[in-house]
Amino acid sequence: MPMVDVLAIHSTCDILDRIPTEKVVEKKAVPVGVHNETLYFAVADSATFSEHHHFAFITKLNIKPVFHPLMKLTLFSIPN
Repeated sequence: MPMVDVLAIHSTCDILDRIPTEKVVEKKAVPVGVHNETLYFAVADSATFSEHHHFAFITKLNIKPVFHPLMKLTLFSIPN
């Protein structure tokens, strides 16, 4: 699985606006970018990430998780 440092990525508001903030926090999956109709999510544990269908339904995009090394993705803040 690809790795990403979400602290080094400046996601645009349109990417972050695709997912309600409460879902990002609840599911511990942060949208980090869109490429070729695929929305990439930074997740702490790809083995337990089972929200592909949920996020695909919300966004109408393909979903691809990428690994993020920070434990539980807690060292950054998500804009409101």
